[in-house]
Amino acid sequence: MKEPWISPALQPFVDQLTDPQVFIVTLYGEARSEPVEGIIAVASCVRNRVQDGRWGKSYRAVCLAPWQFSCWSPKGGTRNFDRVSTLVRTMAEKKAVTDPVIRELAYFAHGFIHDLIRDTVKGSTHYHTATLQPRPKWAQDVVPAVQRASHVFYAGVA
Repeated sequence: MKEPWISPALQPFVDQLTDPQVFIVTLYGEARSEPVEGIIAVASCVRNRVQDGRWGKSYRAVCLAPWQFSCWSPKGGTRNFDRVSTLVRTMAEKKAVTDPVIRELAYFAHGFIHDLIRDTVKGSTHYHTATLQPRPKWAQDVVPAVQRASHVFYAGVA
């Protein structure tokens, strides 16, 4: 399935990933440097979007929705995008992933997919890094629900 905003060179590899793998890659791109509470918070937000349904009804659809998770675009930062692209290719080529951080992210992704881990962001469906100033337009008049590690989370965003 072609995602119109994903690099054409990366698309064939993305097409080979499973729903859980796309979720793992998203967590890698968005939260790999976070402490456990930050990873769980980002994963909570992704699951909340799946449950909400506005961004899609699967983890793949939510994670690959255009312009929602900056790790999927070089415009979100080329260094991070390059790391994400390398992981996508590794997974698509069915090479062993031995990095303990990625294995931990896989553990959390599966825990969220199977509803084994609770939401820690009070139903939030949006977030941004705490250092981002000014806040994004969508967050201008919204009171944050919670901050976890280096991200600020928002519930009730239209």
